[in-house]
Amino acid sequence: MSAITPVTSALTSAFARFDRASSDVLRAANGGESLPTAIADQIHAKEAVGAGLAVLQTQAKFTKALLDIKV
Repeated sequence: MSAITPVTSALTSAFARFDRASSDVLRAANGGESLPTAIADQIHAKEAVGAGLAVLQTQAKFTKALLDIKV
């Protein structure tokens, strides 16, 4: 199993959370939801996406380093 599989799953989930939170922000702007809660959810989802991307970047660096050692 590759380390990429759980990360891509987490990223997919984080993007979905961001989409839902964005919809909640729009509803809140029209008086339907709690705006602070919707914005906080959006920020948390954004941070989750950033963390997932950082994991992928780190894995790419380690893979490159391992390949450079083998060559």
